[in-house]
Amino acid sequence: GLGGIATNNDRNTVLKELKKLPFFDNNSKITVDSDMVNALASGDSFNEGIVLISGTGMVCYGNNNGKSHKCGGWGYQSLDEGSAYYLGLMALIYTVKGYDKRLKITPFLEAVYERLSLNNVNEFADVFKTYSRTKIASLAPLVTKFENDPYAQDIIEKATEELKECVLTVYKEIKLTKPRLVIVGSLGNSKSLFNKKLIEKILSIDENFVITKPKKDPALAAALLAKDVFN
Repeated sequence: GLGGIATNNDRNTVLKELKKLPFFDNNSKITVDSDMVNALASGDSFNEGIVLISGTGMVCYGNNNGKSHKCGGWGYQSLDEGSAYYLGLMALIYTVKGYDKRLKITPFLEAVYERLSLNNVNEFADVFKTYSRTKIASLAPLVTKFENDPYAQDIIEKATEELKECVLTVYKEIKLTKPRLVIVGSLGNSKSLFNKKLIEKILSIDENFVITKPKKDPALAAALLAKDVFN
């Protein structure tokens, strides 16, 4: 299970490279899939359940005994709404608006500006051009830290609403009768308003949702999946 596996071409490319490794031979059985499959299995949901990954990126994936569906996870260029990247990007946007006088500056915006170590407002243009996905995502903890700030609250509200929509779509598509969901990722499981809002919104979809954190390491889950697939 690897991030970035989305198509059969991706699977075949990785499979071809794996077969070059010295410890594989023609009798080796290999299955390649997205890491969201491992993540679902990490919550002991092999055949029926939903996984919501909310870390640097995001994706929601569900499986109901072979019927599966995916929402989100199309790459940070699509904003990855509900991810740490999204929170960091929105924090940047609000801070730009504060420092070019469109919004009132609050301690939250001051903290973001200070973290950027800019000499003047004009350097914001370079931030958007040069900051990596990971560096933008590193601003997300400021959003959860200043969760009482109105701008931070607005970001949290929008992000959790996007995640709810993904869970709702997957839930409806795979028609779960025993709704189980495992939340994976440091942001989704953070002890913050973000997590509280997220849980509330998921339970508004179906109050019977059993929501858990991963119960085992995704690598172990992958091994157990292989054992299950190849009997």
